[in-house]
Amino acid sequence: MNQDILQSIRAKMRAAAVPDATIDTFLGSVKKVAAGERGQIPESTITSVEELPALESLPAAGGKAAELLNQLAVIKLNGGLGTSMGL
Repeated sequence: MNQDILQSIRAKMRAAAVPDATIDTFLGSVKKVAAGERGQIPESTITSVEELPALESLPAAGGKAAELLNQLAVIKLNGGLGTSMGL
């Protein structure tokens, strides 16, 4: 991957006050994708969830947890899009 592009990404993230550790992790992932890694998990290592707790039985998020939940983003790929992308 082009070092100029990586430095540009790093500069933009630093300007947005993203912590260095987060930037390093993100750029490490970018390099892996650029090198062709797919990040797939073998189906044989996946086990199904038999039972999930009801939302009402979970403790309320407070303090730092509530702050982090406000930053959460969920990306959901419906239909065949995930399959076609190798997920």
